[in-house]
Amino acid sequence: MTLAKTKSVWLVNDDEYVRKMFAIMLTHGVTNIKLTQFECSVRAWAAMAQDKPDLLITADTMVQMRGKDIAEQLFARGDAFPVIVTTGGNWTKEWVDALVAKGMNIRLIDLPCEPRYFWEMSGQALGMPPRARHSN
Repeated sequence: MTLAKTKSVWLVNDDEYVRKMFAIMLTHGVTNIKLTQFECSVRAWAAMAQDKPDLLITADTMVQMRGKDIAEQLFARGDAFPVIVTTGGNWTKEWVDALVAKGMNIRLIDLPCEPRYFWEMSGQALGMPPRARHSN
C-alpha cells in the first residue's frame, strides 16, 4: 500500500475567526495536508517567492493585498497551483470568472458554505478524496 503524499495548503485570511473556521474544516475534512496560515496577505505573497503551496485558499477582501491582487499576480507570473477564493460578496464572481476564462485554475466559494462543499472543493483541487464520513 502506498501512502498519499502530504499536500501543502496555505490559508490566507486577515479575519482571525474565519481563518480558524477554515483551518478546523480543513484539518477535519481533507486528508494528508500540511496547513500553513497567514494573517497578512503581504507576508503570504512574500513567502510565495520562496515556496509554492499545492493549494492556496485566500479571502477576497483583506486590508492590505486583496485576493484579486494575489490571484492576478499569480496568473501573470505563470503559477499553476490551484487557488480557492472565499467571499461574502457578489463582486468577486466577475473577476474570478475572468481568470477562469484565461485558463487559471481558480475556484470561488461563497460564504457561508456547508463544510462538505468546502471539503469536496479543497479535495478536488488537491486531487485527493475527502475523508470518509460516518452517518449516525
